[in-house]
Amino acid sequence: VGALTAILFYNTRNNVFKFKLQPLFNLVFKKYIQVLLLIAFFISGYLYVVYEFPEGDLVLAILSAMLIVNLCQTETSIYSLANSKLKFIGEISYGIYLLHKFPVHFVVWGAKTYLAGVNICLLNLFIYTLTLISTVLLASVSYYGYEKYFLNLKKRFAKITHR
Repeated sequence: VGALTAILFYNTRNNVFKFKLQPLFNLVFKKYIQVLLLIAFFISGYLYVVYEFPEGDLVLAILSAMLIVNLCQTETSIYSLANSKLKFIGEISYGIYLLHKFPVHFVVWGAKTYLAGVNICLLNLFIYTLTLISTVLLASVSYYGYEKYFLNLKKRFAKITHR
């Protein structure tokens, strides 16, 4: 579903092939259609979780693809991911990817050891919150204490081209 959506989006910009339903796909970039897609996404998600309707995952995949493709065309999108918090997460994302397993194992071990009799909902809330916070902190320390030095060092060896 995602690959097909990407191909149609590419065709929106470059008109590489003829697709009879291309004008219908291009409606996705209208603001009122985006609002309808967002409402349909939440309704479908609710119905899928509560009533487990068949092929609900396919409907959610299609709606998700339509919503995600809007991020590629920021001038018409009703939502944006351009903000300082997400930019920061982008900077430390490699550290999050690489180091997340350590906070996860440590927090789960601590919860099993010290919070064995706690309500399962509270326990999960504690585990997820502490894991998220500790992972971001560890990735930040890694980025500013280690990765940033090598990223700056890499700039000295970059090939310089003259125009």
